[in-house]
Amino acid sequence: MIDKDLYDAIVIGGGPAGLTAAMYLARACYRVLVVEKEKFGGQITITAEVVNYPGATPQSGEELTEKMRKQAESFGAEFMLADVTELDFSNEVKVVKTSRGDLRALGILLATGAHPRQLGFEGEEEFKGHGVAYCATCDGEFYTGKEVFVVGGGFAAAEEAVFLTRYASHVTMLVREDDFTCAKEVADKARENKHITILTNKEVVSAKGDSVLRTLIYKNNKTGEIFNYEASDGDTFGIFVFAGYVPSTDLVKGIAQLNPIVGDIEYNSKKIMKYISYATSIDLDIIVFPELAIMGYPIEDTIDRHPIIVDENIKWLKEIAKLTTTTTAIVGFVEPRKIKN
Repeated sequence: MIDKDLYDAIVIGGGPAGLTAAMYLARACYRVLVVEKEKFGGQITITAEVVNYPGATPQSGEELTEKMRKQAESFGAEFMLADVTELDFSNEVKVVKTSRGDLRALGILLATGAHPRQLGFEGEEEFKGHGVAYCATCDGEFYTGKEVFVVGGGFAAAEEAVFLTRYASHVTMLVREDDFTCAKEVADKARENKHITILTNKEVVSAKGDSVLRTLIYKNNKTGEIFNYEASDGDTFGIFVFAGYVPSTDLVKGIAQLNPIVGDIEYNSKKIMKYISYATSIDLDIIVFPELAIMGYPIEDTIDRHPIIVDENIKWLKEIAKLTTTTTAIVGFVEPRKIKN
C-alpha cells in the first residue's frame, strides 16, 4: 500500500540547484517535493538578463528558472510554498516541519542558498520591508519619484543603483571605501549616470521614522563627520543595502557539520589579487567555484558577494579571507604541482 503522505525526497530550496535536483529525482521515478519559502527560482530571479547560461538565449532570471520549474514538474515533481522551521532526523523517516504542517520523507536535500547580509545599523531591522530593502528589482518600483540611498560599493550596488534610476528621483550611493570594489566597467556606469551621486568613505549610522522612513544619519568613516538627511514634509525615501550574502544554514546547525567562515573585513580587490598573483608565481594552482558564475560576475566581484571557506593551514588563503566579507564561493589553493620526470 502506497503512503500518500510519504515522499522519497524533499528538496528544501527552489532555486536552480533545487529545481535541477527535483528534475533528476522525478525523472528517476522518485516522488519528490520542492519546498520554497518565498519564490521559486531563487536569487537569479532578480537578474534582468542572463546571457551566459549554457544552451539558453538571453532572458531574465525569472523566465529561465520558470522553465526549469516546468521541466521538473513535467517529470512529476511537486511544489509547495512554505517556510521550513525545523528538521527531525531522529528516525529513518525524516520529518520536515513547515508553516503548512509536517512533511515526511526518506531523504532530505538541502538547496537553501544564501540571504542578503544585514549591516546592523540602528533602524535596519525595524524598517526592513518598508524603507530598508535588499532587492532593487523586487522593491524599486515602490520608490517611484522618491530619493533612494544605495549602501555598498561592489558589483551589486553599482548595478542596482543604475537600475533604481528608472524609478527614483535621485540615487545617492554610500560607499564605505575610497572607491568602488567592483570591475571598472561596472562602476563607470554608475559614475556616468547623471541621476547618481557617489559619496565615498560613508557608513550608515541610523535610519529613523514613524510608519515609514523620515531621517537617515550617516558618517564619514575617516573624519567622523556626521550627515543628516531629512525627507521633505510628508514624504519618505528608501535605503537599499548591498553588502553580500550569508549562507542559509541555520536549519542544519547541530545536525550537520558546517564550515567556518573566516574573516569579516571589507573586501579589497587589489590586495586579494596581489595574493593570488603571488600564489601563481610560486606555482600554486588556484581553484575557484563561484556559485553564481552563471550570472557573469567577474571573479573579483564573485568573491565580493559570496563566502569563502578556508583551510586554516593554508597561509595565503587565510590572508585572502581576512580581506573579504564573502559568504558562498569556495576559493582554494592546492600544493605546488609535482614535475614529472
